[in-house]
This record gives sequence, structure tokens and C-alpha cells, in this order.
Amino acid sequence: IGLGEHNKRKMAETKRRSGSTGGPAKKRNTNKGECVICGKSGMQNTILKHVPSHFEKGENKAYLVLMEGSGWIAPKTWIIVRVKANTPAKDFKKYVKQWIDCGCGHMETWNGPDAKSGTFEEQFRGGGGYAIDVVGSPTSCSYSIIGEGKIEDEDRNIKVVAWKELNRDCEECGGPAEVYCGRCGDYWPSFHCNSCFDEEAHEGCSDSNQDISDAEVRFKLTSPRFGSCGFV
Repeated sequence: IGLGEHNKRKMAETKRRSGSTGGPAKKRNTNKGECVICGKSGMQNTILKHVPSHFEKGENKAYLVLMEGSGWIAPKTWIIVRVKANTPAKDFKKYVKQWIDCGCGHMETWNGPDAKSGTFEEQFRGGGGYAIDVVGSPTSCSYSIIGEGKIEDEDRNIKVVAWKELNRDCEECGGPAEVYCGRCGDYWPSFHCNSCFDEEAHEGCSDSNQDISDAEVRFKLTSPRFGSCGFV
């Protein structure tokens, strides 16, 4: 099936079921978040106060870092990550870039240390930011330390411990979305519940039928760059 014909079928199916005229999937406006460790939910301020309670008695110093961003489709989004103090500075910079960069080679602005050497603790105590400068869809994020403590040793130097709730609605029935489907060509990313998702209508979509509860998928969907350019 050709891409053009596929897009027509997909758009026709969405209109048939919901009367939609296209555009981003509906997202309820809320700043609620969820602790990844225990599942507690609440407004951002509540989660900011809650997450430090998960620091453990251990030998490894770690920091809690709030990463907040805004973009064209995502007006405000955030995640909280726990970073070991001795994490190579270049690894944290790379992590921030992965969260926001669509990979299309746009002009970038990095407001922080060069991170070519040293550790996170040595280089990033002051916070900073990152931006993608694109006419029509500029995107930016900032990072700041919100706590520190001790943890037991673990494999990952950087770990997501909380994030903003997605609160996406199914495009067909309006219920809570459960799967995500990448856009085809210039068509928007779409969200669906399992009952409404039509595999035939979305045949050939990029990242088709992705479970939005999956950690890797969720990391992408909470990005301020999500839905813009090549970031789908």
C-alpha cells in the first residue's frame, strides 16, 4: 500500500469514528505526575516533595534532577531523574539531548558546561538548559537539582523516578489511551485505546501499536519535542 493511500485510509477511519478533522490527539490540561518507584500520583509539587523519600541508606551519593520542557505540541512537560554523583558529565548531557533532540540537525543551544570531562557533581551543580531553535516549532528544556541523598549501587547511572502523567484520550471514543502510533508522512501521532485501535488502518505507521505504559515509549512521549519534526 502506498504512503499517500495509507494516509487517506487512516484519516478516513479517524473521521468515520469520531468526526475528527485531524491534528494532535486530545490531551487533558493537568500538571499531575506519577512516581515511577511506588506509583503515587499527585500534582507536581506533591511529587517533588515525595520523591526524596525513596533515597536509601547506601554508599553512593546521588542527585534528583527536575527536567522541565515546553514545545509546540507539549506546552509543559517534565520528568525527574536520579543521577549518581560520579556519573560522567558527558553522559548526563547526552541524556538531556536524547529527551529533547528530534535528530533532524536543527540549530541547538546548550546552556551549560561543555561536559567533556569530569563528573555530574563537578559540572552540573548549577543547573542549565537546552534548546532546539526551529522556526515554527521551537523547543526548550531546563534542568535543576531538587535534592540529594544516598542510594544503594545500581546498574544505571541515570534513572527516571517520576514523570508527568500523559492523560491522552483515545481519538475514537474519548476514553483513556493505551497505545500510541507514530505518524505517517506528515500525519499527526495518534493515541488509541486497545479496543478502538485498527491495525489495518494503521498499517505501515512508524512505531505502530506502542504500549504507552512501556518505560522507553513513555520517556519519548513525555519529551517537549514529541510530535515535532522527526521526533515521533
